[in-house]
Amino acid sequence: MSTGTLSRVGFLCGLLAALTCAVAEDGLKQVEVGYQLRTAPVVITGVSYRGTRVPCGLLVNAGIGVPPVVQAVTPFFAGDDWLQQLTISLYNQTDKTVTQMSLALFFPETGEGTHDSPIRVGQISLGRLPDGVAKSIETHQPIQQDERIRPISFAPHQTVLIDLGAEIDRMKGALDNLPFRAITKCTIRMSSAFLDDKMKWTGSYWTPDANSPGGYKAMEKAYFPGPANHPWPPAAAQ
Repeated sequence: MSTGTLSRVGFLCGLLAALTCAVAEDGLKQVEVGYQLRTAPVVITGVSYRGTRVPCGLLVNAGIGVPPVVQAVTPFFAGDDWLQQLTISLYNQTDKTVTQMSLALFFPETGEGTHDSPIRVGQISLGRLPDGVAKSIETHQPIQQDERIRPISFAPHQTVLIDLGAEIDRMKGALDNLPFRAITKCTIRMSSAFLDDKMKWTGSYWTPDANSPGGYKAMEKAYFPGPANHPWPPAAAQ
């Protein structure tokens, strides 16, 4: 075999190895936004992978005079570090400032969703709990919040972007070092939020109870701290 032929064979073998490596690193991944309530203070309006929006099951406007539709959840090709490359867009649709909020990341491949086989869930918490709210679940006594937790001031009708890179790294220990390289699916939902007047949302709204220091009382189920006719889905989701 001539030297030129050997060179071509070597080049083709190298190219094949590179292509094989690329296929091994990139695979189909899927992110979905869970069902969102119209009365939620903060809603997820988009998810991007490396700056490009991915179809993730959002409720979106189909056009003037046409009812909103649920966007298809479409898998996309990404590397093993895809979760660290995601950006979540959040919109505050109330007339109040959000000072603390939490999101949940569900990993459906980790369990069947039963008592014996639960789905692993990671939590992302942003901002500080209002004074008098941070209490131990066991003792109901005030707890000292970590001074490293930075406060947030998420203004009404504004959008913020959450980079999942650092959040995923912090989540690993809490999930017993879940092998994130093996994860290909993720569902994202809002969990809770606190507003600047200490009102909280956990699927419905609660307001501080003046007759019970540190306690809360439920608001009416239809209560929403903003315009009654606010756009739904939000324009920010388009």
